[in-house]
Amino acid sequence: MVNVVDNRVPTDSTTRGEWNLEHNSVDNQKVASLNATTGTDSFAFYADAFWREADDYEIPVAAELAHDDHDHDHNHEEHT
Repeated sequence: MVNVVDNRVPTDSTTRGEWNLEHNSVDNQKVASLNATTGTDSFAFYADAFWREADDYEIPVAAELAHDDHDHDHNHEEHT
């Protein structure tokens, strides 16, 4: 059993909100999120949103491809 307690169901009528913005330079990732909670004595409101966009990772040097010599020898034997 997992018991997750969060603020999605307001327990009072206080209006609250949170927001988050992030950026990552390795994959040019951009993240934005927000949530808002409010309510009255008999009404509760919760809203949240999330957005993420990213490119491929970039590395500072050219990538090297490793060749598996075992597979090459095995394939050569099959064709002989």
